[in-house]
Amino acid sequence: MLQIRGLLLTIIAACIGGTFQYGLNLTIINAPTIFIQKFLNETWIERYGRPLENNVITLLWTIIVTAFSVGGLLGAVIAGPMAITFGRRNSLLLSNVFVLVGALLMGLSKMAKSFEMILIGRFFSGINSGVGLNINPMYLGESAPKKIRGTVALSFAPFTAAGFVVGQTLGLGHITTLSMYFVLQEFPVKKSSTSLLEQDAVSF
Repeated sequence: MLQIRGLLLTIIAACIGGTFQYGLNLTIINAPTIFIQKFLNETWIERYGRPLENNVITLLWTIIVTAFSVGGLLGAVIAGPMAITFGRRNSLLLSNVFVLVGALLMGLSKMAKSFEMILIGRFFSGINSGVGLNINPMYLGESAPKKIRGTVALSFAPFTAAGFVVGQTLGLGHITTLSMYFVLQEFPVKKSSTSLLEQDAVSF
């Protein structure tokens, strides 16, 4: 029982720090597309005093999205040497440094008024995903008992799917926030109309 519990904890810890990050970072960029494109244009106007053309905004946005894949390619290339040099577990732990740096850069980009920080942050997040996709199954397969090695090695797949779902759900926060805003804006109007009707009824 204790061995099974330890194995489950190993799977959860390895997958959250590994393939879950891939699914999350791959999908979370979809929802805020309009907001980031607006940020690109506002930053450019503040720097150079003129707006960007639509095709240039699309190009910059494409580069930001593609930076994740380029980082993933680099992460896949260095995953093998990392696994040999630092070991499977330590490599997974070290790869989280990349995603933390990426999150920090993207989180501070608006404050720094630099869309380049989003691009670099996506690149670092991609490195983490590239390393995780390669080393995560390897680590799980080597940690599992022989009888269930195949099942454990493939247990990273549900966590990848969970990352997709969480990424899309976090993106829906923008839609939810806007919907609540309009509901709250309309509520006082409806309440005022009801009050006026009640006053008219009393006066009659």
